[in-house]
Amino acid sequence: MPYHTITPQDLVDGLVRWVRAEHPVISVVSTRTGGWQGWAAAQFTYWLGASLGDPADLDVESGVTATAVGGTAVFDNPARTADLVFNALSAPADGVPPVIVVALRCQRVRQTQSRFRACLTQDLTKLGGISDELRRRYRDRGVVGLSLGVCFATTPAPEGHHVVAAGDELAVQWRSTP
Repeated sequence: MPYHTITPQDLVDGLVRWVRAEHPVISVVSTRTGGWQGWAAAQFTYWLGASLGDPADLDVESGVTATAVGGTAVFDNPARTADLVFNALSAPADGVPPVIVVALRCQRVRQTQSRFRACLTQDLTKLGGISDELRRRYRDRGVVGLSLGVCFATTPAPEGHHVVAAGDELAVQWRSTP
């Protein structure tokens, strides 16, 4: 049975749709101390899996991701994990999108916009350490690192950042590796 896959742009668009749909809950959860990234990752992947249909080709909190032919390290540094991995289970075929390794950020209430963006940039650096093994395994379709975040403002994005409004005071920002 083939898995349902997703492109990087459809993933970003899906996060925007999820933030808009869950805006009332996010407005409450995001004000709690301690952060809300874990909650957002779990809720978004559940929502996205239901949207794509089962079985969806996604993995959560992954240091070693399942692939069509066995486990493969996501990062060269075994202590690192990806928040989300998409399209790694799907066998190579025409039209199958690249493997997408995601570092997800959710802005905390007391975190400035500039600090949040700095964290997105740190995540992009982390994604630069995606393992050579994973890149070799998917050289036919590629591996994309996506630093993806939900924040409280829609201020203009600095160079290299992309931003889309996702509600009254929420936005989705992202940066990606080549």
